[in-house]
Amino acid sequence: MKQYHNQRKYSRSKVAIAATLTPEGGDSFGVEVVDLSMGGVFVHSDQALKPGTICQINMLLGHFKHELPLVAGAIVIRSVKEGIALRFEDVKLQSIPVMQDVIVDHAEDPEQAAMEFSSHGGWIFSPE
Repeated sequence: MKQYHNQRKYSRSKVAIAATLTPEGGDSFGVEVVDLSMGGVFVHSDQALKPGTICQINMLLGHFKHELPLVAGAIVIRSVKEGIALRFEDVKLQSIPVMQDVIVDHAEDPEQAAMEFSSHGGWIFSPE
């Protein structure tokens, strides 16, 4: 099995969040976000997408009828048997504070995750 070198710059948080992934020009399908960071997500999915595919991901936080959608534009970094790795390209403004809270609350090291946000002036994206 091919090993991937961890190239993450930000703390990752293990989560279980229902989401819908919509590839550009394609149909939406359900996924489960299992890993969330400032830079992107890893989702469990039965479907595969080619690296470079532009997508929109809608994550639903909260309880039935009180769900808060978190919306982000993303690009597929890799597809593997277990799911799809996505790098955020843009996060909708109203989603940022809640997404930051989720990342910090579920981080292995919440203090480190909070420091990453504050030291970078909030939500940032790498142009790479």
